[in-house]
Amino acid sequence: AQWVSSILPFAQLLGVCLDSIIQTQGQVDPLRKLSDAKPEDVDDAMDAFARASKIHVTSKLEELRQALKEQDKRAAARASDPGKFVVVKTATGSADDFLRGLTHHTGRPRADVAKA
Repeated sequence: AQWVSSILPFAQLLGVCLDSIIQTQGQVDPLRKLSDAKPEDVDDAMDAFARASKIHVTSKLEELRQALKEQDKRAAARASDPGKFVVVKTATGSADDFLRGLTHHTGRPRADVAKA
């Protein structure tokens, strides 16, 4: 899968492990040192690569788990948040109460407010 190359730097990791071979050989040219590697040196480098790969993959999978957990948490929060364009039903009375209006509760307006 293409996404693997973006999170798992296998080429760099292999380079570091192969550097251990280059450091142990007597040649000056790194490619000549690598070409002179003994099979047991390659075995050691590949064992180190396998161990380092396992540690790195395990770490990246844990990061992925945490990121997905956070994503799920945010999705749940968005699902429970009504947002600003959602009509929330409130218990303020019935449709009849609304239709009767304020007059029912406060009485008819008075024309002689100044006298009152």
